[in-house]
Amino acid sequence: MTNYPSLNSQPAKAGPVDLIGLAAFSVAPLLALYQGVAAALGFLFVLDATTATIAPLVVISVAVAIRLPVVRQRLASPSIRRATLYLLGYLLVILASTLLVYYDPVEGDPVKMMQQFAGTAIPCLIFFVMIGAPSLKAAMRSLGLSLLVWAAAAILTPLSALTPLAIGEVQGAYAGSQGVRSFGVLGDGGTFVVSFLAVAFFSTRRFVWFSLALVALVIAGSRSPLIVAAVGIGMSIVLATPGAARQRPGSRAIRVVIASGVAASLLVAIQVVFGALSQRFGANNALERISDTQFTETDRFFSIAQGLEWFELSPIYGNGFNAYYFFSLQSAAFGANQSTALNQIVQTLVDGGVLALTFLVLFFFEALRPGQGTMVDRRTDPYGLRIWLVVFLILNQTAVYIGLASSLTILVFGITGIVLFLREMNARAPVPRRQMRAPIPLPNR
Repeated sequence: MTNYPSLNSQPAKAGPVDLIGLAAFSVAPLLALYQGVAAALGFLFVLDATTATIAPLVVISVAVAIRLPVVRQRLASPSIRRATLYLLGYLLVILASTLLVYYDPVEGDPVKMMQQFAGTAIPCLIFFVMIGAPSLKAAMRSLGLSLLVWAAAAILTPLSALTPLAIGEVQGAYAGSQGVRSFGVLGDGGTFVVSFLAVAFFSTRRFVWFSLALVALVIAGSRSPLIVAAVGIGMSIVLATPGAARQRPGSRAIRVVIASGVAASLLVAIQVVFGALSQRFGANNALERISDTQFTETDRFFSIAQGLEWFELSPIYGNGFNAYYFFSLQSAAFGANQSTALNQIVQTLVDGGVLALTFLVLFFFEALRPGQGTMVDRRTDPYGLRIWLVVFLILNQTAVYIGLASSLTILVFGITGIVLFLREMNARAPVPRRQMRAPIPLPNR
């Protein structure tokens, strides 16, 4: 097997924690947490929307610039090189299609599109920050520390809706549901962040935090993140079990289905119990939303079908970044209420056509494809990163588009970088079992 010294060697000054990666990976939830707390308390300085948006982009840009020499060394690995080319290809196709809007601004706003593109392209570059970590141990420790920040923003702030001082976004009644939906400071997309944290805390046996994550999912009234969490937990039970690699693929698949079904049943049971408290606390009974059959006839599937029609206007290179939003503004069917297709595939097709979708699919496949050292276990991947990422990319297709959700974008592309770096390091320099036996300790273990 070809050896890549840049992957196996560790810089002389590499510390126990990747501080650059920690700062870049945690800046968005940390800033959102500060904004929510400051606004709730009413006496601290609150940043304006422009500053709050630009600050994470600046931190990530600086981190990418610092990591460029290391990233260039990492490109010695064919897998990292291919993933880099695919990601850059995706971003360049979207950029080119957006620039073309200047010449034919039909139902679009090229200036606004460029601003939105810049605001999303930079969070995507967190991928390069994470593959440039000084060592595997430092990268995993920085991830463990960042989970505290993500948990505070994505779990604790929605739970504050059960107190007199709610921090973050609390929305009112929805069709098919009753009561209040609490999203916290990360907003609607933050519910998928909670699903990741549920899988991560379950994988690392942090059951107090895991329980809090489940409660946060319930009061958010989110169906898709609940399913993602249930399937992720089921896969974690099977694939993170010692000896899972020696099981036959068919046997593993059956075990995953059974474990996911059990996990989903338990989560629904929790929702039923929590639903009994909804009248007192004003929390949403998510079970009613799950059983809402009108969902399949309206809203999301209609928006997907509409997006496919707009895709036909420019099927090769698309209509410019977030073109779906600008088309929907002019559509009598939507008005100004439907900003995205709520589907990554359709949204990418509308924005950048077949070319952009091809590059994006190849990028994620390169990072997640099976290979040596990729079997999830508590030694090499204690947080279940690959499990959650695979489940999320498959099951989020009627719920969210990651392009304009900055915190979710940072999470998805950051985890992708860690997963690829993790796989390459394990394939060429396996970590001693004693060194990676357990992640760093978290509170309330």
